[in-house]
Amino acid sequence: MKSSQLSKHSLQNPIDHLVTKSLRLLNSYNLEKFLPVKFNGKNVGFINEDNYRLLFSKGFLKEKIQIDDILSKNNFFFDEVFEYLIKSGFLKTNLREKCPVFDQESTNPRVNFSHYSKFGSDQIFSVERALLSTFGFPAYGVHMNGWKLENKKLIFLMAKRSQSVLNFKGLYDNLVGGGQPSKISIIGNLEKESFEEANLERNHLSNVEFSSVIRYMHTFKKKFSPSIIFSYNLQLDDDSVIKNNDGEIESFHYFSVDEIFSLLKNEMIKPNCILPIIDFLLKYQKKIFSSKTIREIEKLI
Repeated sequence: MKSSQLSKHSLQNPIDHLVTKSLRLLNSYNLEKFLPVKFNGKNVGFINEDNYRLLFSKGFLKEKIQIDDILSKNNFFFDEVFEYLIKSGFLKTNLREKCPVFDQESTNPRVNFSHYSKFGSDQIFSVERALLSTFGFPAYGVHMNGWKLENKKLIFLMAKRSQSVLNFKGLYDNLVGGGQPSKISIIGNLEKESFEEANLERNHLSNVEFSSVIRYMHTFKKKFSPSIIFSYNLQLDDDSVIKNNDGEIESFHYFSVDEIFSLLKNEMIKPNCILPIIDFLLKYQKKIFSSKTIREIEKLI
């Protein structure tokens, strides 16, 4: 019996360690050198002091960052900031996609939405997706695990990101993942991203299941990123149709749970895509985690 317990412990320890380490990194933030971005008295965002000084020096910002006052005088404020930061090389993106900002504290982002109504219909304003973390506005997105049982063993279908994408080149990602823009429902965005990234049409998603809303926030390279993932799971009955349609994915590969955590250990997996996988495992294979790690997961996401 002792031998068996030791074996189980040795298997759990590496996964527990990797999960805890990943969650803590994704939830590590320090706003000491950030200034609040206010709207109607609420801190709807946070901007790093250096980034504030840059925009202040160019006349975009005043001493106090009151976005409601700024927008009352200039509806195009964020568009002008975005174009300046693109031209100056501060932002590097080809994406033009407006995302909503809500009347809620940035460090306590809104998470309750209808998944079938247009997202952002009650926004206070919108900004380009690439600008969200500069101002510390919450970023929303959809992710979907693709999974199946093979010889009673759970395997996930992962997407390997293209070398041509700007971020996380060549790393493995969830089967589907993408930002949540304004003016499209969450489920509509999932359908759009599923077709673009994996050639899955609406009829292929008939058994998709919503799992959880996952929150995480971190500071990195003078930016604050509060993030919310609407996590879905799809059991794959027929994967023969799967191919990439938008050029962002170079290939698809199946991995067992142990192999997923090996990818994580070797930093071959996009950092936030482990969250929907952990969420899935917490629901369906909870026994792989120690009770301490389960408490850590529940506390952080």
